[in-house]
Amino acid sequence: MINGVVFDLETAASDELFRRDDFLRIDGLYPSGGKPVITTDHAETTRRLMAAEPAIGHNISAFDLVALARHAGLSLPAMRNRTYDTDLRLRLVDPPPSGKDGNAMYPRGYYGLDQACMRYELPHKTDNLKALARRLGGFDQIPLDHPEYLSYLEGDLYATAALANHLGPLDDYARREMNVGLMTAQMTVNGFRVDVPELGRALVDQAKRKAANVAELSRITGMPVTGKSPLASDAGKAAIEAFFIDQGLKPKALPRTGKTGKLATGREDMAAFRDMLISKAGGRDISKILRVIELMVSITGERTVYQTAETCRIDDRVHPQVRPLQASGRWSVTGPGLTVFGKRNGRYVERRIFAAEEGHVLLAFDADQVDARAVAAHSGDERYLKVFRDGLDLHAENAAVAFGDRSRREDAKPIGHGWNYGMGINRQVLNGVPRDHAIEFDRAMRETYPDVVEWQNEVRRVAGDGDLLDNGFGRMMRANPDFAYTQAPALVGQGCTRDIMAEGMLRLPVEYWPYLRTVVHDEIVFSVPEADHVEIAREIKAAMSFDLADVTNGRLASVPITIGCSKPGRNWAQVYEK
Repeated sequence: MINGVVFDLETAASDELFRRDDFLRIDGLYPSGGKPVITTDHAETTRRLMAAEPAIGHNISAFDLVALARHAGLSLPAMRNRTYDTDLRLRLVDPPPSGKDGNAMYPRGYYGLDQACMRYELPHKTDNLKALARRLGGFDQIPLDHPEYLSYLEGDLYATAALANHLGPLDDYARREMNVGLMTAQMTVNGFRVDVPELGRALVDQAKRKAANVAELSRITGMPVTGKSPLASDAGKAAIEAFFIDQGLKPKALPRTGKTGKLATGREDMAAFRDMLISKAGGRDISKILRVIELMVSITGERTVYQTAETCRIDDRVHPQVRPLQASGRWSVTGPGLTVFGKRNGRYVERRIFAAEEGHVLLAFDADQVDARAVAAHSGDERYLKVFRDGLDLHAENAAVAFGDRSRREDAKPIGHGWNYGMGINRQVLNGVPRDHAIEFDRAMRETYPDVVEWQNEVRRVAGDGDLLDNGFGRMMRANPDFAYTQAPALVGQGCTRDIMAEGMLRLPVEYWPYLRTVVHDEIVFSVPEADHVEIAREIKAAMSFDLADVTNGRLASVPITIGCSKPGRNWAQVYEK
């Protein structure tokens, strides 16, 4: 029997967590050895949970703890080593399978409390709260003493207790993961400030640009401009197809959708079509066709990041959820999805809508070549480890290995990361790498780093046999055996990288938790007081620098983990500006 206090909250609709002060409604507490207690005294709930050893609940890192921290004074740092989230625990015991692309693939609700209890033949929910809310006009309209309401809450308590007992006590890694969950919950509570006027300008500029492109496309092709998405309509596709045929293209040469056989107007389809036409144009003037394709690519490629931010905005702030949903354990950031805002090739300008607090500046901390360091530590390849132990430039060293010339680091840079994870020569060529570069790079790296190659083959064998992979910290991951060649090395490397970042977060002083804004792969963003930003940056860098062998108790080879700090910026784009 797991000792502690199982708890659950009944609230207004979940999307109102940061929108209304009366969000919390009734709380259920179920101490081990006792009976369920139902209360509306949320402050008392907080006091009891902060004294619990531990506080147990399902998905509490993403919801319940966030709600209590927002509305009832719960201190998330004070809950360190005092929580048991059965959702996080379940994801460790039963890792999600990977799809073809390496992302986690599981049925909707697979890790939900009800489905998990049914799989393990444990007590599970018998009431339908959503149906009750629909019947009475909303979650906030259910009377607090409604028998079905109380029965549902008690059922959640019994089910959570049963699931926790079934999953058993936390091991060291699971206990660590609970503390990581507290830090990501803190990010959600803190939120990320939005520059509302700048977001408004971005939305207006985007709308004007799209409208101008649609109008020009209509003038050239005769495409009707009625409806929300003229380009996606049957009439729009028919007009564009007629234009292409009128320009001398044969109907069978046009890109088609697999299901309907209609003209495919998506960005990738049109980009590939454009490349094909250019390669076969000879001396023919196809400038008008190319302009139409350019307009189509621009229209369909208009990113929705600004509209998503506007949808999620509450006053001048968004409160993204940060959850370890990927197969590697990496965090997905949603509501809005901050991971899709651009960073490279100048696209970091998309991040300008996110701002520091008043009197603060933003700082972004990136781990240095962290994926490659993870691969080096897992493989134990001494020559590869030496690159990092000696503080050498990874890309320059790879260029020296592959081409005999360190100055060709830019030729080596786009190949090195993919090579670590088994990216083939053909895929590198598709990504724009000249074939002779890819072939020479692959040959030289194999000869120079044989232990890396041996490690790659070993994790492929494990994954191919359907066995779980270990990221080096103790997190087990499930690869797809059919795609083990590239997926197995990538899962281990990315999973290790994720926990390197988690380790750095856990080493931060708790007084810095309010400064946390988000984590995006190998980058952590802080909003810190401008007057103290130099000292704070120095302390964060010190906390997040360590030897990988030390934090994994020697399970991985010794390699230094170092962190880089951006320049300070008033917004999230300025930190990347040269």
